[in-house]
Amino acid sequence: MANRNRAVQEGLGRLMRGGEPSAQEKRQEAMGQLDLTKVEDLVKLAKIQQVRNDFAGAAQTASKIQAIRERERLIKENEEQKLLDEKNRTAQEEESARRWEAGQKLKEQRLDLERQRLAKEGQTGRRKLLDNDIKRISGYEEQADLSAGKARTALDLANRYASLAPTGGLIGNALSSFKSIVGGQDEVSSLKTEFERLVNTGIINSLPPGVASDRDIALIKKGFPDSSWSPKEIEGFLNAVAKVSAYDAEKNMFKAEYSKNNGGLETGMTRAWRQKINEPGYKEYVAEEYGLEYDIPETDVIFDADRAKAAAAAAAEQRERGQRITQTPSSSAQSVAEAFK
Repeated sequence: MANRNRAVQEGLGRLMRGGEPSAQEKRQEAMGQLDLTKVEDLVKLAKIQQVRNDFAGAAQTASKIQAIRERERLIKENEEQKLLDEKNRTAQEEESARRWEAGQKLKEQRLDLERQRLAKEGQTGRRKLLDNDIKRISGYEEQADLSAGKARTALDLANRYASLAPTGGLIGNALSSFKSIVGGQDEVSSLKTEFERLVNTGIINSLPPGVASDRDIALIKKGFPDSSWSPKEIEGFLNAVAKVSAYDAEKNMFKAEYSKNNGGLETGMTRAWRQKINEPGYKEYVAEEYGLEYDIPETDVIFDADRAKAAAAAAAEQRERGQRITQTPSSSAQSVAEAFK
C-alpha cells in the first residue's frame, strides 16, 4: 500500500511538473552517471551527499578523493624520477665513453713515447725492453689512472653521503641512500668489483704506516656494505676505499717507473716500494694529491684478505638465516685479531 501511494504521488508530481523529473530524481540520475574513479566526479558526489545531509558519506568520499590524489602524486613523482634516472644514466654512459676514448688515446701516446725512448736507449747498453715489457708497463700506467679516478670518486661519494645519509629510521635506509648516491645498481656492482679487486691485490698490506687505521681495516675486513651497515660505517668504508685506491694508483705508477728504469726487470721491486712508502713526507704528499685524511692507528696492522673474506661470508650467512651476530668483548677481539698477522 505504501509503495502504491508513493508511486501515485510521484506520478501526480510528474504531471504537475509537465513530465519533468523531480530534483531528487535528477540527483539520482546525476549520481548514476558519475565515474567514481575520477576526482572531479567524486567531488560532485560529495556535494550531492552534503545537500542530502549525508555527511558520513561525504566524509568517506573525501577520503577516496585524498587517496586518489596521493596515488596520482606518487605516480607522477615516480615517472619524474625515472626520467631523471634515465637522464643521469645517459650522461654517465656518455662520460664513460669519453673517458674510455681519452684513456685509449693516452695509452697510444704512452706507447709511442716509450718506443721513442727505447730507440734512443738501445744504443746505451741497457737491456732493451721487449714488446711484452712495454705492454706490461702500459698496463701499470693504465691501472694507475683508473685507480686514481676511483680514489677521487670514492672520496666524493663519502663526502656526499656524509651530508645526505640518514641518521636513523627503518633498517636499510642507510644502504638505500648509499645506492642512490652511488648512482644505481650497475654503479654499485662496479664499485663492489673494484673493492674486491683491491682486496685481492694485497695493496692493503703495502700501505705506509699510519695510513689505514684499525677502523679502516675493520671496515674493509667486514666486506661490502649491506642492509645491516650503519651510515657511519658506510661513510667510513668509502673513505677507506678512497685511501686504498689512491695507494693502488701510486703503487702501479711506481711499478711502471721501476720497470722502465730497470730494462723491464722487476727484481727487487717489492723492497724498493717499501723504501718508497717509508720516505719522509711521502704519505703526506699522497694525502695532499688525493685530498685524503689519515686516522693514524696506535699500532701497525697487517690485513689477511683470505680470512677477511671468510669472516664476511660467515657474517652474511648468519644474516641470511635471520640470526643476530652477538659476541662478547673477548670473542670479538679474537675474531678481529684472526684477520691480522
